[in-house]
Amino acid sequence: MAKRNRKYIQRELARQVWARYRLAFQVVAVYYIMLTTLIILTAHFKIPLHHDAMATSATFWLKLLIMFYYAMPVVLAMIFAFLFRPVWPHFRNIVLIIFIVHGALSLGSYAVRQQYLADLRDNLHQCQLADLKINVVRHRLGDRDRDGLIDKAEVFAEIDAGDFPDGNYGISAWLTQHQKRLPESFLGVVKFSVRDGKAKIFQLHYEFNPQRFNAYFARGPLDIGLSMHRYVRVDRKARKVLSLTRWSPFLRATTWDGRDPQIIDHLINLQEFPKVDSFELLPLGLPAKR
Repeated sequence: MAKRNRKYIQRELARQVWARYRLAFQVVAVYYIMLTTLIILTAHFKIPLHHDAMATSATFWLKLLIMFYYAMPVVLAMIFAFLFRPVWPHFRNIVLIIFIVHGALSLGSYAVRQQYLADLRDNLHQCQLADLKINVVRHRLGDRDRDGLIDKAEVFAEIDAGDFPDGNYGISAWLTQHQKRLPESFLGVVKFSVRDGKAKIFQLHYEFNPQRFNAYFARGPLDIGLSMHRYVRVDRKARKVLSLTRWSPFLRATTWDGRDPQIIDHLINLQEFPKVDSFELLPLGLPAKR
């Protein structure tokens, strides 16, 4: 009989404990439903969280979010504890469960961000190790207005970017003379994307008026240089990372507005070819021979 009573008491205690924790989990579920609703409303309606672009003054909505993140768990725990005594166990359970979930979400979003940055670093490292192959470079000069002046120059090139990983790239052209870049000699940029399963041979074309550089013709030929760079964009994958990390309760490198100093649009210079072709013209205004 004593053994039976002891088992009955143990089952009753276990039932009470489970009932207590079940109520706690229900309160936690209600809390995260409210918090998720606020986050969805903020993201869907693009509710501003700061009064200024420098993010120095928080709006009422941001203050409400912060209150829900860090103060509401304590408030809910106190209400729950006073409604379902004993006070301390109920209060402890609610706060503990919420902040354990907060911590798990924070660690998860932090790990996702770190993995994204690690993949990006590996990708950029491959770019820096790869070699761009320039198969053909040629130029063509012409007289657009048929007035006897060479006022049109075209540069054609074929490149092989087979060593480069997937990404968005650009190749800029410019003019140099005696290994010095001429002022305002930027001729343009050709952008292209490298994707697996697609051809990685690209045709480049630049056009400019050589008379812009007439003052330099007397010093000798002008050299055509190329430089390759990688465009690092905040693409769909990056936006998913930002949309996750901006709502992280802790370990949050992303601002509430979704800005991350390491996940931004930027340009990385990869390779430079100071001289791939040359051309020479007679300068205008030469003194007449006697």
